[in-house]
Amino acid sequence: MKKIINIALCMIERNDAQILGAQLLSMDFYVTIHYCYSLSELSECLLNNQINCFVFDATSKKYKTLEIVNKLRNSSRFRDSSIIFITDTDKENSFQYFNFKTDIMVPRPFLKEDYALYLSDLWNKQLYRIIPENLNILILDNNPEILEVLGLHMQELKHKNFVTCQSVKEAKNKLIEQEFDLLLLDWDLEDGTCLEIIDFARSQSSSKRINEAVTIVITGRNDVDDIMTLVQMNVKDHIIKPFDYMEFEDKIYYAIERHQRRVS
Repeated sequence: MKKIINIALCMIERNDAQILGAQLLSMDFYVTIHYCYSLSELSECLLNNQINCFVFDATSKKYKTLEIVNKLRNSSRFRDSSIIFITDTDKENSFQYFNFKTDIMVPRPFLKEDYALYLSDLWNKQLYRIIPENLNILILDNNPEILEVLGLHMQELKHKNFVTCQSVKEAKNKLIEQEFDLLLLDWDLEDGTCLEIIDFARSQSSSKRINEAVTIVITGRNDVDDIMTLVQMNVKDHIIKPFDYMEFEDKIYYAIERHQRRVS
């Protein structure tokens, strides 16, 4: 079933807007495009529509692009909408737009194959919950500040079913008391390592759910031997500290998607 995407196409050059609009309409979604050739048309569009995706021409001086995007990112109504910036390939300062959590940069000339796959992935994550609501998550890290950051990331993902712990002992007790579907484990802990927790979870013969839980190791290590250890334990996912929200979101999304394909 196709998904519905409302796009505000904010471009001054009408010919460019029509070319890109035609490509976006051919995506595998139900796409509605609101052509906003001026600030007044954009303002009217925002009053009357819930926009999933904004497209801005970063090269246009007539649109106050950065100012508008900053307001959208600070708006409770539009802060989760995707942002696409149109750029010229010869512009050297395109990187500045990533400060505003730009999701995709599309250079001229518009070639659908350059951005379609990434855009489809972005929209799917936007329209569906990245983490299913009934998924129980165990987060283990001995650093309270890291636990706080991970908790905030979970809130960004609109997920509430998670518990945190700071030691191997505490994590084992949680695994005995409750069933979990996703384990986010720091490698180094004061009373052991994540490897001990992985073995413990898989030894819980009474719980198929815990046996099949998705495991993501969070580590400051990037040593080949350590990565090979995870591979030998059939742990396919890890994330290296420090990481940002986008890295975290992608890792969660792909790990859960792969797991659901395996068990379905």
